[in-house]
Amino acid sequence: MKKSEELVGLVQSPAEHATSMILRTMEIAVIRTLLSLNALQTILPTGSIPLQDLAAATKTQAPLLERLLRVVTRTGFLTRESIGAYSHTHTSLAYAGPIGALFSPCYDEGIRALVRLPEYLSVLAKEEAKNAKHSPFTWNEGQEGKATFEILSEMPARTEGIHTLASNVQHLRPYTGFYDFAKLASTSSSGADVDRDRPVFVDVGGGSGHVIEEVLQAFPRSAPSSASSRTAPRPWRWPARRASSRPACGCSSTTT
Repeated sequence: MKKSEELVGLVQSPAEHATSMILRTMEIAVIRTLLSLNALQTILPTGSIPLQDLAAATKTQAPLLERLLRVVTRTGFLTRESIGAYSHTHTSLAYAGPIGALFSPCYDEGIRALVRLPEYLSVLAKEEAKNAKHSPFTWNEGQEGKATFEILSEMPARTEGIHTLASNVQHLRPYTGFYDFAKLASTSSSGADVDRDRPVFVDVGGGSGHVIEEVLQAFPRSAPSSASSRTAPRPWRWPARRASSRPACGCSSTTT
């Protein structure tokens, strides 16, 4: 894949590159819109669905839906049959499931603000955000002075999207696959304690401790008291080890 991208870069003209970037930007917005309309989820895994049936099922005007679908059939994301019906590709079918649950909150909480980054820098100082309460995200939401989680707490649907993202992303990017957490063990191989109360693992923006529990389950020699999650407005410490599974709604933004 990397080699093919390099080859395209060698033969693609600057004008073609600009055109492809514009098309991809449109595609990203359209895919998120189709997900919000429940259009991708309505198309069956096999076979095709006529435009009128898809419009009726999603309660969306057919001409509008056709205009949106025109973008993603142009990029090959979806397939348009000769009879005017639409069917999934292997990629779009994945977006109708867990990949879509991953993509949607990334778009909502990240891409939407990044699209306005030039405007953000044109009206504010051209420098890094000073803190989490004054950032492209808070500015885009029109709520500067509030922390990200404070803003999202007022939006249950978007908060639930982030929780879904946290539970799905581990399948694509295992939390325990980046670092040898065995180095943070609170007991030696013989079982002797090694300063069990010294905090050695802090999950910044760790929500309800989803990532921490994954790490503790994978590396049982780490004491729960050695791990903590910091989420504004106050730090949170993981309680004594539990036998139950992870919380139903766990979210983590950054692991350090």
